[in-house]
Amino acid sequence: MRRRLAVALALTTTAAALLAPSASAAEFWQGVWETKNKFGHPRLKLVQDGRDVHGKYFDDNGNLKGKIKGTLSDHKDDWTGTYRDLDGADRGKFHVELKGDRVSFEGWFKSCGTFTCSRKYNWTGEHS
Repeated sequence: MRRRLAVALALTTTAAALLAPSASAAEFWQGVWETKNKFGHPRLKLVQDGRDVHGKYFDDNGNLKGKIKGTLSDHKDDWTGTYRDLDGADRGKFHVELKGDRVSFEGWFKSCGTFTCSRKYNWTGEHS
């Protein structure tokens, strides 16, 4: 009887471990991202809270340029949002998708004025 109970407990524990999402998978957007676009290599420092991701972005020289925020899709592979300058003025919109390796993304961004936005520019990034 004890042996059956021990086997059942071991199987239950193993199944729970396999089915539970890992902490790293749940927060794969968190951290520092080295990115590249037509205009430079901005660095992102991101914090993830569930489906909300926000942080700061820095220019090629490490100077703080502004804030970025967005929401993840249900499957957490797509991140869509806005970025703004330090003074709080809206600067633009973006959409990126996590690649299969889970440490890089591809997507686009565009800068926006009061009435219109620029065309979309390619944007890629890798988790540091």
